[in-house]
Amino acid sequence: MVSIAVIVLGIGFAVVFGWMLVTGISRALGEAIDTASAVAEGDLTRSITTSGSDEVAQLLKALAHMQDGLRRVVGTVRQGLRAQLLARRRGQARVRRKASGRRRRFRATAPAPRHG
Repeated sequence: MVSIAVIVLGIGFAVVFGWMLVTGISRALGEAIDTASAVAEGDLTRSITTSGSDEVAQLLKALAHMQDGLRRVVGTVRQGLRAQLLARRRGQARVRRKASGRRRRFRATAPAPRHG
């Protein structure tokens, strides 16, 4: 009778332990999938938190590292585009100033119309 109780208790423990293990892995993999999907859609704002040193935690750490790298690349591209846009606006302003100066000089040096 005692041996049957020990077997049932052991099976119960194995089921509970297995369920906790699968749930933990599934949750962590689900977070990794959600994060990878968000990054693929261009969302680099999602926070990635990891704890542990198992394979899933290593995957999440790698995703966080990739996300940080992408943030740096996007930041660098934005800075370059801003600099180009600013330079272009300054160049356009110079062209407009030169053009308006030419018009003023042309009006000042143009002969007055004659009335006949």
